[in-house]
Order: sequence, then structure tokens, then C-alpha cells
Amino acid sequence: MISPIPIMAQKYMLVPLPVGLFEGYDLTTRAVIGALYDRVRLSGYNQIGDPSGAKWYDDHEQRVFCVFSHAELAQLLGVGERTVRRSLKQLNDDGLVWWRKASYKACNRYFLHESIMQALRKQ
Repeated sequence: MISPIPIMAQKYMLVPLPVGLFEGYDLTTRAVIGALYDRVRLSGYNQIGDPSGAKWYDDHEQRVFCVFSHAELAQLLGVGERTVRRSLKQLNDDGLVWWRKASYKACNRYFLHESIMQALRKQ
């Protein structure tokens, strides 16, 4: 009998291959990159449809962002919040992902380095 597809693969299919920019990152960290990339792209599309054009654009960072809570990201990927935080810290330490709080109780706004955007556009 063939084993069922892991939860993470069922819910999310864009996981960058461990080559080039993504070499050396584990599966979970690459899945975090893929989830953030997908959501940033969606935010960019939504920004185009927004009459003000500013809903998903941060003037301070001068780029499109996405919004995730650690719990939401962990649930999407089928892992724990500590695992998500560990992956985000590694990506932040490498300068590929960073975030800011929009307000006190709001979820983080995540930003991706342009090198991630370019690498994943090619895939």
C-alpha cells in the first residue's frame, strides 16, 4: 500500500528545491519560504486591484508584504510554532526574510528579499 502524502504536501505544494539560494535549508524552512512567497505574490495581485494601491504595500520598506501569524503558518505547514519561529529566525539571520509589526496586536508583516522573488519566479 502506498503511504499517504504528508500533511504539508497536501496543503502546500510550492517547496523550493534545495539548490542554489535554497541549498542548505531543511524542508520546513523551504516550505516557509514557499508559503511566504505565495502569500506575497497574492498580496501583490490584491494590491493591483485595490483602488488606493496601498493596502499591501509598506512605504517604509518600499515593497509588498504578506500577513501571517506564527500559528497560521504552523497550521498551514503541519508543524509546530517553535519550528516555524526557528525557520524564520534562520531566514532572518541570512537576510532573506524580515518582518515588522503593523500594530500592537496585529500579525507580522513579512517581507522577502528580492533574491527569493527572482529565484522562485524562475521555478
